[in-house]
Amino acid sequence: MNACFYPHTWLRLSRNDDAPLFRRSNVHSSSATLYRLGLRLLIDVLHEWMLCRYLSDIDPVPLQPLRDRLNKGRRQLCDPPSHLDLGAFLYTQHGFLYMSSSKRYLFVWVLLLISSAAAGVNFNHCLDGIRSGNYGIDGLLDNDGHPIPNDKNASDAIAVTLDLCYRACGRGSEPFSFPAFAQESSAWLVPWLALLSQLPFGANDLFENANYIIMAVGSPTLIIYSLALSAINTRWIGRLFDTAKRYPNRNYTARAFNALQHCCFYLDPSDDVLASIIVLPQNDAWWEGLVKALEARRLGWTISAFFNLIWVLIAFILTIIDALNSPSQDSNASGQSIGLLWLWLYPVVVGWIVLSPECDRRWLESQLLRAGSKAVVASDTPEQFDKCLPNRHPITLCKPGTSCWKFPNDDIYRTLPIFDFARVYWLNQVVLDYFQSYHSVAEKAHARGLVGGNGAIDDKHRSGTKDVIVSRCYRETPLEYQGDSVWCRVLKASIAALVVQWGTTASGFVVIYFTPTKGLGCRSLCFLLYGLVSTVAWWCMVVSAWLAQRSSAWPGPRPAVDIATKTLPGIPLPVIPMPAPHLPSDPPLTYPSSPTTLSSESCLASETARANGSTALPNHDGGLAVWSRCFSRAGKTLAFLNALFLFGFCLAQLGNGFSNCWCNSSYIGLRSHAYMAFVIPDNDFASLRTAWGGAIFLGIAISSLFAVLIIFAKKTCYPD
Repeated sequence: MNACFYPHTWLRLSRNDDAPLFRRSNVHSSSATLYRLGLRLLIDVLHEWMLCRYLSDIDPVPLQPLRDRLNKGRRQLCDPPSHLDLGAFLYTQHGFLYMSSSKRYLFVWVLLLISSAAAGVNFNHCLDGIRSGNYGIDGLLDNDGHPIPNDKNASDAIAVTLDLCYRACGRGSEPFSFPAFAQESSAWLVPWLALLSQLPFGANDLFENANYIIMAVGSPTLIIYSLALSAINTRWIGRLFDTAKRYPNRNYTARAFNALQHCCFYLDPSDDVLASIIVLPQNDAWWEGLVKALEARRLGWTISAFFNLIWVLIAFILTIIDALNSPSQDSNASGQSIGLLWLWLYPVVVGWIVLSPECDRRWLESQLLRAGSKAVVASDTPEQFDKCLPNRHPITLCKPGTSCWKFPNDDIYRTLPIFDFARVYWLNQVVLDYFQSYHSVAEKAHARGLVGGNGAIDDKHRSGTKDVIVSRCYRETPLEYQGDSVWCRVLKASIAALVVQWGTTASGFVVIYFTPTKGLGCRSLCFLLYGLVSTVAWWCMVVSAWLAQRSSAWPGPRPAVDIATKTLPGIPLPVIPMPAPHLPSDPPLTYPSSPTTLSSESCLASETARANGSTALPNHDGGLAVWSRCFSRAGKTLAFLNALFLFGFCLAQLGNGFSNCWCNSSYIGLRSHAYMAFVIPDNDFASLRTAWGGAIFLGIAISSLFAVLIIFAKKTCYPD
């Protein structure tokens, strides 16, 4: 049985299937003959190669006779069959050869790509055919979609109805052009992908770092929100301790909490340890060493980061200038919109460089352990101090799965900066727990006249037995202070994230929307979907953090009574928990909700359940904790899918995937009034340039303003 390849042959997947799978599309352009000849040549060459490669072991086929046949212009290598059976893949005069499924599928895809390239639409040739009068003047429009007057010729047409576009050009897309794709992607997309390397990494797992990048690309709203929260918390911590009266270690305390906000840490719940690090002068060296160790690895601005940002900025400006001065380049609108869509990345990189978060969990643990070994704890005997035990260091990182109690959501443990949103409530609680004790000590020292004008205090007034220094950390009168509540900070960060996300998304959307054909089309709809999914993913993660904080598994503050606050106009104030007075004769305080002081019964019950193979949630893990994890997984899934969607439509937009009659006519928005604009006249380009310029200004202004605010937030003056 003989077989050969024909470009117009019906293709079937099975010999027993009589239904056609697909057929080569007709090419409605003057280059149809060239396409057919190229397709025939490619198929003949491919046929020759397969015969020589796969049949040589059975019955070698000499190359020269095949070349002679091709040189003579014979399209057939053998007698044609009625159809091509891809199940057997190839019939020859030597019999048929069954190929492996992977090679069979590869050949099908190669053939599809060849057919797609041959069936591609050339809109320039279509316009020439329309202007030549082959389709009359019915359906010819101007650039605003209005029919051209009857007294005008078809040669004056610059736009056509969607129906005429289908008849003249077909329903396919323009073929992929690698030179154009390489030029556009290198100008508008590749610089932003390179800038991703400047985001702060540091997780000890490669998968975590990859997940971090995917979440950032899939939900810019989330990473902008976490960045804004970090900057706002930095300023809040500095202002909070500035409201307290001067006392030793005030500066180091604020700086330490600021450096640790990118990880989940907790203070030792024992009263004697907390009081000792506040009062005892022997722990001054511990505070100083801890702060210097935490700030030692803050890189800040580096030469590589600076020049990377500069080159991206220069490349962006040059491509923008070129686009605004090239009205004939249809690809400029696609490139500009993609460049503006990624503009959020610039202030995010600048902001994280300024804040310089430390993301290496192992390094943080080692520094806290090394510093904790130098801290001392007051004893029952004056002037005698005990070393902190390894399990009672003043500050320790929370570890998942190391105790019978854990947070309801594991996002809080992750040290990557994008997860700062999950720690905002815990950071607020830990800092205020410490601040109320610190404030009490400072107030009592000033009330007794022990603190000098420069904030110094004699060491003899900072000593005593364990019970004495513990009693200094508590007071009977309510504490009044001014400051932003955690909800106020969350609201500010949310507004910043939404403004930057939708400011850059809207700028790219405007460029596409106002480019003829004006209206909602495939490209502009993709921009809206990307921004919408990014926002929904951020909302899921924010709700997840709130549900975790409201669940019964969340650790409560130290046993306390509420403290009154002095309200300032327009500034919501938090309520700091104020512990009840603790007298030396009272037994030591314990905190059942703390991760290190759970009852032995609950720990024993959890260990017994694990020993029996039970994986059920503990009793204190209520329904809110379950919903918290569900929202977290939903947000991560949406971010992952949105990142794939972003890369997909960027490549499709730059590779002519959307360059067809249906997408170019903005059918989604115009519906029955959809039309295809082929040319942008010079008199219309002035208004188009105004829209493009406004969109570019909007994106750059919002991004620059956000970066400036982050820089100013970092310039927090910590109290002396």
